[in-house]
Amino acid sequence: MKIKYIIQDMAHFNADQLLKVFPGNCTIEQNDKTYLTVELPSGSNEYDSFFFLQREVDRLFFVTGARIKYDLISIENNDGSFTGFSDLKMMLQAVKQLPENIERQQWDANDITVHLRLWTLAFSPDIPLAAKINLLFQIIETEHPDTNNNAVYPIYHDSTNPPDPKTEAKLLRHLMSHGKAPVTQNSLRQYCTFLGIPHEMHNPVDRSFISSIKKRLPVLINEARKIIDSKISGI
Repeated sequence: MKIKYIIQDMAHFNADQLLKVFPGNCTIEQNDKTYLTVELPSGSNEYDSFFFLQREVDRLFFVTGARIKYDLISIENNDGSFTGFSDLKMMLQAVKQLPENIERQQWDANDITVHLRLWTLAFSPDIPLAAKINLLFQIIETEHPDTNNNAVYPIYHDSTNPPDPKTEAKLLRHLMSHGKAPVTQNSLRQYCTFLGIPHEMHNPVDRSFISSIKKRLPVLINEARKIIDSKISGI
């Protein structure tokens, strides 16, 4: 089975770059337009192709911050017949170039596919801050699932200094996962004091609260990025 996509925007990538990083069962045809064809084993379908390509797209987004748009246009079956079009789409818009030395990803069972999907979702346009924080923390939590492990997430007790980055990521997630209510847990109260905000959970209409949270967001982003960086291959 061959699944054919049209690439709507090649302003930031060229065919040679994509062929270098996409798996060997992908081919690219360029004339007045650019087409990407994925050849899959018998019994596959367009959804298999979508998720197969999505992980590659997620990797490109992590590496480049790019959102390329793909539209599925045709499916060639093993007997040579064609089935109808699909409206399956992938969105990615480039903001920087691919590294010249990038190669194919070595996909394995180290959760990189999950991490990249969460990263892409976390940077979806117009995503609420609370959802962004929860998605980014899931990357950390997938890697370090025991959030009560004090060796990984040290207990925070000194509001005059920032928490350990993983601990801060956990506290941010906890603070943003509950509606406006009093904070009773001591570490979280210490963290609110550090942030200079009332000892209350997520208040989406308090500009000072949201501003204080946004200032600490890079800590969470950097922790999630470090995990993915350690698993990205071919760079």
